[in-house]
Amino acid sequence: MDIKEIEDRINLKELVDKVSILADQKNFGAQVKLFTENAVSETIAGGATILKLKGRKAMAEAFASFNKAFDTIYHFNGQHVLTLKVILQPEFYIA
Repeated sequence: MDIKEIEDRINLKELVDKVSILADQKNFGAQVKLFTENAVSETIAGGATILKLKGRKAMAEAFASFNKAFDTIYHFNGQHVLTLKVILQPEFYIA
């Protein structure tokens, strides 16, 4: 594992923690801004997709609706297994 992969893993861990902290604070508007505008949130249980949300607006609305029944929310983010896939993109140079 090189230094870049270590940095990437730390950054991903911090991103997961930020998403969870904002969820715990019920700050869903700020939470979904950590995703791209066209992000997809997919919940899988028993090997089947049970919920698929497309885009920040749908995600914020669904997260707020689901969590309104809870007074306190606390996410545990202890275990992470990451597989990093490097996609090389050509670089263009103008002389």
